[in-house]
Amino acid sequence: MSSIKSEQEQIAATLKALASDPEVGPFAERIRLRPGDPWRIEGEVGSVAARRKAVRVARRSAPGLSFEDVVRLKREICRSDQGLARAVREALRAEPVFQGVPDVEPGVRPPAADQPWIGVIAHDGVVYLGGRLDLAGRSVAEALAWETAACSDVVNLISREPDPRRFDEAVAEAVNTLVAEHPALFGQRIAVSSAHGEITLEGEVSDPRQREIAVGLCWLIPEVREVHDRLGPADASAQPRS
Repeated sequence: MSSIKSEQEQIAATLKALASDPEVGPFAERIRLRPGDPWRIEGEVGSVAARRKAVRVARRSAPGLSFEDVVRLKREICRSDQGLARAVREALRAEPVFQGVPDVEPGVRPPAADQPWIGVIAHDGVVYLGGRLDLAGRSVAEALAWETAACSDVVNLISREPDPRRFDEAVAEAVNTLVAEHPALFGQRIAVSSAHGEITLEGEVSDPRQREIAVGLCWLIPEVREVHDRLGPADASAQPRS
């Protein structure tokens, strides 16, 4: 079998795996594979979930290959790089988790080595995050950048402070922060648990759109590898009395 044919078969098998994935499938026609060392997986998708999973699906389909991830998110809002960086900074300042954490402008010396801080720059629609936070804070910062809906990618260069908690506790905390603060989910009974980066959502929501929002928030956290949706419809008879 020639190497060219082998590459063609590998491309076909990987594209088939991408098309079969529930998150990536709707955007699979926009994804391209370019053989090389490493291979490149590139294109534009319409959800953060698809952005997260595309390269993982490709690696599972071709475990012997190395992939460079060049998949980008289609931006819902167009902003200049300056406007994008400003929007991310505003979102970070508004988040209670980051109260008292300095927002360091580019070119300004950051705080002492043992102090938390955040820095934001943007270039060509890509947000670059720098600074020093614990794992949960690092994850929430990236999620807030994605929520601006104006970036095509987020490069998270925030260093993680030593965290005495287990990894999954920090991931679950980050998801809980997003769920608890999202206005569309106020009053909903949602429990979040994490095991090895796989999030499980349990409880009740009032309508299907709230289910979509809760699942989508999970995928904003960079450490999340899978989301198990076990949310059920709220029982109207069980709603609190006025």
